Amino acid sequence: MELELTDNGSTDWFEVTRPGIVNITGKNDFGGGTVAVQQLILNATESYVDDTGIPYTYTSVFDISLTLSVGQRIRLTLSGATSPTLRCGIYGPGLRKIQG
Repeated sequence: MELELTDNGSTDWFEVTRPGIVNITGKNDFGGGTVAVQQLILNATESYVDDTGIPYTYTSVFDISLTLSVGQRIRLTLSGATSPTLRCGIYGPGLRKIQG
């Protein structure tokens, strides 16, 4: 799904309904801000981290692939930006957009 962030804030949540690879991309003008990949765990929002505990955060063009399980929820959050025109994408089989 193509998304655009033109101000600081978050996308809607996306829930995985089939296990597999989810691709997440970001390009265009980050407005000097940082995009974080976040997940929802036990009703708490947390940074999505790699195997070494480093959060997935980006300040320029990115294209990543994550292996996710059924029920995982992810979103993107932009912070610290001024007049961004960030185009993002979250793609994968079995993703369901959840409002809010």
